[in-house]
Amino acid sequence: MNINIASNLLSPVVKGSCRSGIGVIAAMLIMRLTLVLSVNAQGSGNDEDILRAVKDIEAAATFSQVQTAIDSHETVWKDPGTVAVLNDTLARPLAVDIRLLRQLERELALDYQRHGREVAAALHSVRILAMAALSAQSVREFAAFMGGFSELADSLNPNLVRAALRPAAGNYPPALLSLMEQLGGDWPRYGALNAATRMAQSVQQSGSGERSEGRSNTSTFEDRAAESIIKMGRQIPDGLITSPVYP
Repeated sequence: MNINIASNLLSPVVKGSCRSGIGVIAAMLIMRLTLVLSVNAQGSGNDEDILRAVKDIEAAATFSQVQTAIDSHETVWKDPGTVAVLNDTLARPLAVDIRLLRQLERELALDYQRHGREVAAALHSVRILAMAALSAQSVREFAAFMGGFSELADSLNPNLVRAALRPAAGNYPPALLSLMEQLGGDWPRYGALNAATRMAQSVQQSGSGERSEGRSNTSTFEDRAAESIIKMGRQIPDGLITSPVYP
């Protein structure tokens, strides 16, 4: 699945950084890929169980589905042998999209073994959201996808984002970290569509050198209007923070 980065949500920032194939991770959300896993890694346990676990986590497109996929194969994700299998697989030549999937699954196994199920599910979901942002064809498409992870909105803090997108976890574009941190602050405050719109605006303005580090680029008027609505205890209408950049 080749993505034309120039027309996507995060195009000005990630153009060039993602042509290596990161955008193809969107395929993970709608199809199951043919799996290529080594069966010779020492201590790998039941390889058929690993195959089933990998298929289920690749099919997960919402936060609850991620949790269910992890819970259904708890013994696989907590087994160090799973990491050994994935390490062995990653040591061999792989297609770019397959390598990206195997890296995500390796990090999920490591996170589960280090932090437990809840943290592992949250970190994996942040990575899914980040990849969806790179491949979304419109702001509305990305906002709709975010809806499947709404349970994560209130906990998408900078520490969680940095842990999920640390360099060791994958080859993520440098600008993606700050944009995801901004999204985490905007999502519970403004709602999915407005948060995705602000994210796209920041990307557009960063392309011309106008983006301030760690801040979004909506107007002062829009921010004041949003604050007034929040203080009144009302939900911010989707149309307040301009129209989506790519309707």
